[in-house]
Amino acid sequence: MLSFGQIRAKPTASRHHHQNLRNWFTTYPTSVVPEERHADGNEGDMFVVVTKSKTPLALVVEKFAWLRSVFKTGKRSDHDDSELAAYASDGAIDTATTAVIMLIGFGLLFGPVWWLNSVARHSFQLGIVTAFSGGFTLWMWLAAGNRPFEILASTAAYTAVLMIYRQLS
Repeated sequence: MLSFGQIRAKPTASRHHHQNLRNWFTTYPTSVVPEERHADGNEGDMFVVVTKSKTPLALVVEKFAWLRSVFKTGKRSDHDDSELAAYASDGAIDTATTAVIMLIGFGLLFGPVWWLNSVARHSFQLGIVTAFSGGFTLWMWLAAGNRPFEILASTAAYTAVLMIYRQLS
């Protein structure tokens, strides 16, 4: 039962994984005999063996081939030399998404501070804080993924900083 529970806890395979398997069977039709291809038509039974949680921003980068091609890796002995196989560096994607998150995060922090400094009406200042807090919440979801408690906690801290600065200006 413990083994079954551990298998059930694994996330099911995505459409991308199913397409990769179909491509493999098309490219290498004799690699697995048809009687052993249990995945055909049973997509719900497939699960990911090696799970690595990725943020929605990293998933966007991986979804588009033209974005993924920026992070292509060179030839390696453990990679297939087929023209159909394309490899991207997970480390490079993680570094790039972290850099983008940091740059936009700094923009979301300092942009409204400078804007609040130049606006005198309290209703406009409140509108700036509200709009940027909503944008920050959306950005946190893209950066951190589906972690509602962490997103709400960071949004509350962000909004508190903006409100304090609003009081000072």
